Amino acid sequence: MVGFVQHCGVRIVAGAPVCAKERLIDVVAEFERASATDDCRVCYFCAESRLETTLENSARHSMVLLGAQPTWLPRHWPAILQRHASLRAQLKRATNKAVTVSEWPVERASREPALLACLREWLATRSFPTLHFLVEPMTLARLYDRRVFVAERKGEVIGFCVASPVPRRQGWLIEQIIRGANAVNGTSELMIDAALRAMAESGSEFVTLGLSPLSQRVAVQPLANPLWLRLAFRAFAKSCFV
Repeated sequence: MVGFVQHCGVRIVAGAPVCAKERLIDVVAEFERASATDDCRVCYFCAESRLETTLENSARHSMVLLGAQPTWLPRHWPAILQRHASLRAQLKRATNKAVTVSEWPVERASREPALLACLREWLATRSFPTLHFLVEPMTLARLYDRRVFVAERKGEVIGFCVASPVPRRQGWLIEQIIRGANAVNGTSELMIDAALRAMAESGSEFVTLGLSPLSQRVAVQPLANPLWLRLAFRAFAKSCFV
């Protein structure tokens, strides 16, 4: 399966094709041939390193670094916590303020008004439009096979996070981290901690938070984007985040 939208003769693909790992090269080639037959070019958006590795020696492809994507092996999470005192401090801060996190069945989460109210409070602080072809914020009505971890303080819902399965890879994408108006410091970290521990228990292979736009914190030497694009990204980051 390849998920894409088409605009001005370009098929913009959300991530890499969903297929068995050993078939990735063949599926990419088949999709690109079909697109060329329809006079369309292909652009892979948020494609990750596995597709980059597949295409890096191809003269027909070029690549642009849009950001970084943090990933973890859930079973290594306790060791990661031991190496980061600031993260442990955030968890302790939320715990000291009586914040607890538990996983809710999707049947309960999908009909709980407190979660929807929390989501609306969070969306009210965001002014950018939704990137509809890649993500949707209103997920509570269609949770299906997702996992939901809810943060509460003294009986009040103050946040939740939604994890979506990554097909064929035994992994999870933490798709949303929602903080309500009354969330305290450390709430997000405590929800991520609970999610990673639960996924480690279920034998998941990896967990990711998805793309962090414009981030340069990558484990390997970043791609050499054109100078004009680096300057544009720098200006955009300064206007949005400073």
